[in-house]
Amino acid sequence: MQQLLRTVDHLVLAVPDLHQAIAEVHELTGVKPKIGGQHMGRGTWNALLALGHDTYLELIAPDPQQVLPEKGCWMGVDQIKEPKLIHWAAKVHPIVDVIKKAKNHQVQIGKLSSSSRTRINGQVLSWMLTEPVSGEDGGLLPFLIDWEDSDHPAESLPQKCKLIHLEGRHPHPEQINAQLAVLDIQMEISLGNRPQLLASINTPNGVVSFF
Repeated sequence: MQQLLRTVDHLVLAVPDLHQAIAEVHELTGVKPKIGGQHMGRGTWNALLALGHDTYLELIAPDPQQVLPEKGCWMGVDQIKEPKLIHWAAKVHPIVDVIKKAKNHQVQIGKLSSSSRTRINGQVLSWMLTEPVSGEDGGLLPFLIDWEDSDHPAESLPQKCKLIHLEGRHPHPEQINAQLAVLDIQMEISLGNRPQLLASINTPNGVVSFF
């Protein structure tokens, strides 16, 4: 588990309303997520809760200040009716080497792109990532992220919470486990009637679960 937790860059919790979700997570954990910024052109904005010095929980929601993109919000966030853990990101460097290995073994991987967001203080963060793919894995296969020369977002956040467990469920766990093995990721995938990502976080209010 410790090897897996070192791999986790962030968890993606899709929510319909960012301010409401911030209040709910604050009540659950005892720590208030901090507004991150806008993903311009993607129709979303976010707030972050540190889960370690280089790991965080991302609350992502439709951005009311942006025009809804023609294809909908990034990661289908505009279709979310209640908070749901929909994806997770694995930290890699250099990202192109891991992408090549994944493709050579027919592991589902999203298109490589660059992205950025502007912090409230005006600072621009930029990174390389494989676009999250909504496929049969149900978000259990991570998308990949490489922060290159940017500061990691978690570094500037209060260090009061810690990710302590991450697992998944899937109707065909052996398929997901085989693909994770290609990425050198040791994550417990058990049998379930639908794909589901589950995380446990140690907080000032005790252990809190998200799924």
